[in-house]
Amino acid sequence: MAGRRYAPVRPAHNREKALNTWILAALALLAPAACGADDWTGISQQGETGLRIWGGVFQPSMYDVRTSVDARNVSLASMSWVGGTGSSSLARGPEGGAEISWGFLPDVRLLLAGEMRGVSNRSSFTGSGANNGGTAKLDLNLSSVGGEAGITCLLREFQEKYRLSFTARVGVHALSGSRETWSENGPAGENSSTTRYSGLAAGALLGLEWEAFFTDRDGSVAPGMFILAGYRFLSFGQVDYRFHDSLGVKDDGAVRNPAGDRVPVDMGGPEIRLGLQLAIPTKFTR
Repeated sequence: MAGRRYAPVRPAHNREKALNTWILAALALLAPAACGADDWTGISQQGETGLRIWGGVFQPSMYDVRTSVDARNVSLASMSWVGGTGSSSLARGPEGGAEISWGFLPDVRLLLAGEMRGVSNRSSFTGSGANNGGTAKLDLNLSSVGGEAGITCLLREFQEKYRLSFTARVGVHALSGSRETWSENGPAGENSSTTRYSGLAAGALLGLEWEAFFTDRDGSVAPGMFILAGYRFLSFGQVDYRFHDSLGVKDDGAVRNPAGDRVPVDMGGPEIRLGLQLAIPTKFTR
């Protein structure tokens, strides 16, 4: 992704963009009606403490990075390194985190969450021409960690065991553990390099939650599970790099394209989470 291997061509990805637009539009239409429904009845969440752990899958945009990976393979082929994989592995990745919430109103919970996510691309190359008989590997790992605060608003409750809610959160995220490593063993000998990436960005999430409790919420601790489907806003517009290789060469600076523009790492897009939760009441009121 860094430096001279970057190609500034932005791919269309029209189907992904269209899907993201529809998801975002649906969530935006739900947002105004999410909180304070006049016809809400059920068990109050006021004073309820919620604990959650979860894992999931997200589909990041990363149009620039994915284009860079495809262009990088073409560039390496011109230097007699043949092979590599496309950018499809960067189209989705795992995520996970934990969350604590507190019932501020009968149908509104305040929350704090910590989370991490990442994608990776691994490629192997064989040498030809000047690098005949050689082998090389290139690994790209992009990951972020962050914390967010927000609210969850109850839309509907069913049979006192099931809840449908709308959630909105904002927070700060950092590229952490993000790096690109290159190693080669060819006629010219062995060589390796590492490029580390860093950056900060504000993020946000809009989503719908479906909760199911395994036991009756009768004033005792109630275990359960939940599914969240939503849209993530997260783009690292200012990414810096630090480069060093086995020959002692070092470099650092901002990740830019040949035109001098900064290259974003866009990790926004749709995501889905599945997790376990505990509802710990201090009081239940009808």
